[in-house]
Amino acid sequence: MNIKDLILPIAIGVLGAFTIRYFLNNQPDESQTKSYVAPKIEEINRPLQFGVDFVNSDINLEQKFTSVETQFAKFTFSTLGATLDKVEFKHEIGNETILLTTLDQQQQTVDKCFLVAFPGETTLNYKLIDQSETDDVIKLSYESSDKSIIKNFIVYKEIPKLDLEINLKTKKETRLRLLFNSPSVPTLKDDIIQGIVDETNLVKKSVGIAKEGRYWSQPALFGSEDKYFVHAMAVDHDKFAQRGYYKVNDTGTSIVSILETPKIESDSSWTLTFYFGPKKVELMKSVNPKLGGSLEFGWWEFLCLPLLKLLNWLCNYVKNYGIAIILLTLLIKLLILPFTIRSQRGIQKMTKSQKELQQKMQHLEQKYRNDPERLREEKAELVKKHGLQGMGGCLTMLLIQPLVFFPLQRVLANAIELYKAPFLWIPNLSMPDPYYILPILVGIGMVWMTTSSSGQKKSLPSSKISGYLMPLVFAAVTVSFSAGLSLYIAVSTLLSALQNVIVNKFQKI
Repeated sequence: MNIKDLILPIAIGVLGAFTIRYFLNNQPDESQTKSYVAPKIEEINRPLQFGVDFVNSDINLEQKFTSVETQFAKFTFSTLGATLDKVEFKHEIGNETILLTTLDQQQQTVDKCFLVAFPGETTLNYKLIDQSETDDVIKLSYESSDKSIIKNFIVYKEIPKLDLEINLKTKKETRLRLLFNSPSVPTLKDDIIQGIVDETNLVKKSVGIAKEGRYWSQPALFGSEDKYFVHAMAVDHDKFAQRGYYKVNDTGTSIVSILETPKIESDSSWTLTFYFGPKKVELMKSVNPKLGGSLEFGWWEFLCLPLLKLLNWLCNYVKNYGIAIILLTLLIKLLILPFTIRSQRGIQKMTKSQKELQQKMQHLEQKYRNDPERLREEKAELVKKHGLQGMGGCLTMLLIQPLVFFPLQRVLANAIELYKAPFLWIPNLSMPDPYYILPILVGIGMVWMTTSSSGQKKSLPSSKISGYLMPLVFAAVTVSFSAGLSLYIAVSTLLSALQNVIVNKFQKI
């Protein structure tokens, strides 16, 4: 093998190894972690409180609703507990805007969003005492009938951000709990609701994380998510939460996040900032940079974010995500074209070298058929001198392909921008192709790419069989992929096949 063929793939491999090591091992240094005064064990390790006892006379109270609209959503508040009753987010699909409901509690009394609960009876009787608006925010103020609680909701117009100010008047020792609900979009079938918690400067999430009986001490970020939306406390300005925990319904399709205060012995006030919005990087990081960890990008984030920005930039011009994906595929193909050509030349060189090597091997077998020891020595020397020529170019593409495919797969599988985005016969690019046209095109493209490869016609019958079998297998796998990802694979495969045809044509010339 020529040493020059190995320099580039080795360099890429070393860079990739360091990158993986950095992103996997970039954990906080425990020796530099800030220390905190630990609360008394008997104080914080008390039983969790899930139920709420209401004042009997409040159960049948008539609700009065107040709706406010921002750039991103429509929020409806209720006087029943001074709670957030309904959230409808605006989702743009081409030139059309649809509303996605992530919260709807009009038929619900218990576990209402932003209910403030007491250890004893909790009143639901609130009234709206003030409503005001500036260029940036809308403010609603509610007061309880017993004058013990004033809640101010500050809704930001240009960010999916909501501040909740709680003002408590008390003459006795008490403790508050604040409840808020997980997002739930009815049109998302089989969606998984997860808890998200900030642990050691990393956002940790899982279905099991929300098990009842587990709590987190002084959480800095706490809430829940579905595939596309997050409902989370993003900033606890005044240390309201001594601990946070979850209440999960029997089917696991809904989670109530509960933030609980330490003992309160006098009048107190707190401000908490919440993010109730879509999983869009710029929006989440404008409220709390750690919210970006809720995206399903993993350690591929350093590549996923530029790809997502480029995809959105392209869509702003062409006004369709299907066309944007095709253009993105073309750009990626152009960027890696020098490596692709180098790889093809390497394959051709290696194919030619292997044929020559096979002929020389046959000659050696005839020449030293009566001297097995000499035959082994000569074969070893021949392989050392002529074997695996052109492998460097192939190794380069083997290293580059995952760096393109896996980040793009994460982007196309998780970006809310593709939800219900149509393209030709496809009604929703975030779901599999309903007519299996894209998987069929992937199979056809792979067959075409295989048959158009240099040297394929002269290959062994077993190679030809595998050349037709693999496209069938891969097409079957692609059936379960989102249509956006399938579109990328289909276009990329067809372009590769076309490129093979063009390269072969110029070689003949």
